[in-house]
Amino acid sequence: MPVVGESLLTITDVARFLSVTEKIANWLGQSAQIPAFNVGLREAEIWNWLEEHCQRDAAGAKKEAKRSRRRRAR
Repeated sequence: MPVVGESLLTITDVARFLSVTEKIANWLGQSAQIPAFNVGLREAEIWNWLEEHCQRDAAGAKKEAKRSRRRRAR
């Protein structure tokens, strides 16, 4: 597993580095010929996360606007 802050290479980067096609670089990683790991995200989870954060940000913006109006009214 990578360490936080560690530089990661894409399949394209690895293919260029090894002077092979992306298909071969991908195969090398999937067949464990070179050290690799998969990173994947579920679309539904990303949409849920985005929805939650947008709602949270919108609620925070409303509270901040109220505070700002109160400060100006003083």
